[in-house]
Order: sequence, then structure tokens, then C-alpha cells
Amino acid sequence: MKITSKIILSLSFILICLNAKAQETENVETLLVNEWTLKSFEVNGQIFPPRERNKNDKMIFNSDKSAESISTNQVQKGTWSYDKTSQIILVVDEKNKFDMQLKLITITKSECTLELENPKGTFVKLNMTSKIE
Repeated sequence: MKITSKIILSLSFILICLNAKAQETENVETLLVNEWTLKSFEVNGQIFPPRERNKNDKMIFNSDKSAESISTNQVQKGTWSYDKTSQIILVVDEKNKFDMQLKLITITKSECTLELENPKGTFVKLNMTSKIE
């Protein structure tokens, strides 16, 4: 009888953990659906404000998995997906089929930090603020 109770308790605990993990992924994706404006960027631990030409840079993630990237007043449209295991947001440009991998560092309703590797091989953190709260 004690063994059966322990098994049932263990299975219940596993199911609760799996459900919490599924909700966490759903919550991340729900939080991502927003318009994110560049607040600052970080390279090698140094934080910099956006350059003049990048002051209006933003990422827009829509609930239908479409995405827009606006950088130096150029708009790129595509799709996005989120991998909960690697915490990577994959954005695929629909015109050029270019893939951009963004590592999700932190996210709340009002702030988001993404990390990408630039063409020079340097990792850059993008500190973003949300338009929709």
C-alpha cells in the first residue's frame, strides 16, 4: 500500500512539473507577442545607447507567428518560432530566407533582453522595452 501511494504521489508530481513547464513556454510566447523597441545594446559587458540611425529599431512578434524587424528604417518581414529548450527565437526573413537566431536572456511584460551573434562573431545583447504592457 505504501509503495502504491509513493508511485501515485511521484506520478502526480511529474505531471504537475510537466504542466508547469508547458505553461512557462506558453507564457514566454505570450510575453513575446509585442512590439519591442531598442533601449540599449551591450557588447563585452559595456552598455551603449542606440546610435542615432538605430533609435527607431524594433522587433515586432505577432500572435500568428509573423514578425517584423525594423532596423535603420529598413523593414524585414518574416516568421518566428521559439524553442523552449535552447531558448532561441528563430526569425526567418520571408524575402531572403535569412535566419536570425536570438537567444532569449530575460523577458517580462515591459522588458526583454535578446542576444545575437553579429557577422564579426561578437555576441551583442539587445535590451528592449515593450510598447504594449
